[in-house]
Amino acid sequence: MSVSGVSPSTDRAIDAALWAAGFLFAGITLVYSLAVTPPQGGAFGLSDKWLHAVSYFATSLCLLLAAVWRPGRGDGPFSAWGVRGAAALVSAGGLVQVLQVAFTTRHAELADLVADAVGVSAALIVHAITRRSITT
Repeated sequence: MSVSGVSPSTDRAIDAALWAAGFLFAGITLVYSLAVTPPQGGAFGLSDKWLHAVSYFATSLCLLLAAVWRPGRGDGPFSAWGVRGAAALVSAGGLVQVLQVAFTTRHAELADLVADAVGVSAALIVHAITRRSITT
């Protein structure tokens, strides 16, 4: 039995679901960043930044839970990669901004990258607080 008392197959299913959700969120974010045309005339405004933050938060939290640590399982296969993984996700957000300029009619926005970083940072904070409160 695992730390949580559930069967190893259930533990693996939870991990698989978290990995799948993380990659699904990342894929949806990529599609909306590169393939879907945003509303015209600046109608999207701050809601666009909220969408950036929320999508990067969801992606980051799922991947942190799958890879680094999650309740009931403890350390994951990449337990030392929390901050490095977060930095990689923010870097990926920067790459998406470059790809938007190269392959779409959109413009790169520093505010989008900041919103991405806010979402990733919020996920790191929620993950750390959850870990600390459950393991203490």
